[in-house]
Amino acid sequence: FIAGLCSVHPQFPMNQWDQLLPQAVITLNLLRPSRINPQLSAYSQLHGLFDFNKTPLAPPGMKVLAHILPHQRKSWDPHAEEGFYLGPALKHYRCHRVWIPRTTAERIAETVKWLPHNNIKMPLPSQEAIIIAALQDLTSALRSYNKHNGILPPTSTAHTTTLRQLQDIFQSKIPTDHSLPRVEPSKSPSDTPQITQAFKPQSQLPRVPPPPTPIVRIPPT
Repeated sequence: FIAGLCSVHPQFPMNQWDQLLPQAVITLNLLRPSRINPQLSAYSQLHGLFDFNKTPLAPPGMKVLAHILPHQRKSWDPHAEEGFYLGPALKHYRCHRVWIPRTTAERIAETVKWLPHNNIKMPLPSQEAIIIAALQDLTSALRSYNKHNGILPPTSTAHTTTLRQLQDIFQSKIPTDHSLPRVEPSKSPSDTPQITQAFKPQSQLPRVPPPPTPIVRIPPT
């Protein structure tokens, strides 16, 4: 958390430091292994698999431009407003929690423009990933052709024939295995703690012996 707090934008209001705690907790639990199952993270053990596509993460405190929806602004108002990224909106799909200094309130933004500072570089897809995504969109568009949508030319034209030829050429180049890379198992199984079975006592727990029966004494006459 201290490292994230030191990397915020210089203009970030430091009195809102507690708004960065939810993302710090998520990041910490994603890095820590679970004590019940060391092959899972602590977050996955409690809340299930974290989907970065549904709730993307970004450096905390980064300056952004939060998009204002058309029904929330007037005709000649700006289309975005300056703010600072606080964390993901877990109850919304691909949305972000943004602190707006003008209103001194938090806002959930659907679309933001990142403004990195201090040479912070945002991760970008590789050229190969962009080409593969474009080819997949082309294949999907050709398969779902509709003569009334007006997007693609008719099937009898030369343009559609060329597009289908490109689809056939690059279809074999698209990798079909989209599974995540697996970590190779350790050579020595003893290095990784394994949970074999539930704890069972080997023997019966010791019992406290009952007190001895008192001896009846005859009082002197």
